[in-house]
Amino acid sequence: MSDKRVLMDASGQSVVGMAKKLLSMKPTWIMYRGASFAQGTQVAVVKAHHSLTPSVSVYLNDGDKESDFKIRGNFRSKRFAITQKLGSGGQERPIAEVKKESKFSSVTAFLTSAMTAADNYFIHIEPGVDAAFIVAIAVLVDELFHDEKTT
Repeated sequence: MSDKRVLMDASGQSVVGMAKKLLSMKPTWIMYRGASFAQGTQVAVVKAHHSLTPSVSVYLNDGDKESDFKIRGNFRSKRFAITQKLGSGGQERPIAEVKKESKFSSVTAFLTSAMTAADNYFIHIEPGVDAAFIVAIAVLVDELFHDEKTT
């Protein structure tokens, strides 16, 4: 499986490129503008923190050493919230919530899960928040905490 992902819009245009950083102490993905994985197009770095309470930090490419977004929740059940840090005071505002659709939530979900291995998600995004950025973060959280299934 490739260590790169590309998020496209409805017209097939690349919006966000995502590449796994291979040499890193913590599981890390880098987000790029479009499908260009060139150094100058880096948008953010996404790092997983595996501890008693796992979390994910997102660092915008602004030179700041502090994370700009935090993702917390139950990553095994694919339910988590994304918050944006507000300044240096430690305050955060919720900007999105992600939940994996249960295969029993509807007949369509049940049939889809029976026919494919795809996971379906519900993502609630607050007004004014970049939807493509949030979807890219959700994809990377899924990659960081993906349950390997044996066949």
